[in-house]
Amino acid sequence: MTMTTGIHVFSATKARDREVLGETVTAWLREHHAVGTRHEVRQSSDNEFHCVSITVWYEADDTTAPRRTRRNGGAA
Repeated sequence: MTMTTGIHVFSATKARDREVLGETVTAWLREHHAVGTRHEVRQSSDNEFHCVSITVWYEADDTTAPRRTRRNGGAA
């Protein structure tokens, strides 16, 4: 069974951002010393807007990964 440290959702609505969304995910995983264990790609749209989202379940090495902080700056 694969362990999961967390889940992170990446999304983009602008065409240029959608084009590089995969590279954005890869950079985030590297920066957080994480390995993706599962992912889902979703696309939604209406008459004007398109959104792509990638949900990544990941496992991170707790000894090297940056500590998650709350929005007010305290440790999570």
